Amino acid sequence: MTIDEHRALWESHADRYVLLRVPSGHAIFDVQARGTVIIEDDDLYREVKQRMLDNGVAVVDRPPNP
Repeated sequence: MTIDEHRALWESHADRYVLLRVPSGHAIFDVQARGTVIIEDDDLYREVKQRMLDNGVAVVDRPPNP
């Protein structure tokens, strides 16, 4: 997969996804599905999280209510 295939995480669904603070940094959390988003490629995962941060996706300490 490429970074462009994950663009919806920081563009079109800004209210659906948040970055959840965890001991290792941040996890991508899907508010609607109530779970974390898994990206198996570690480098791509880091890049997606950075794009989310750069584009103002909310960073939270606990999962928000749906």
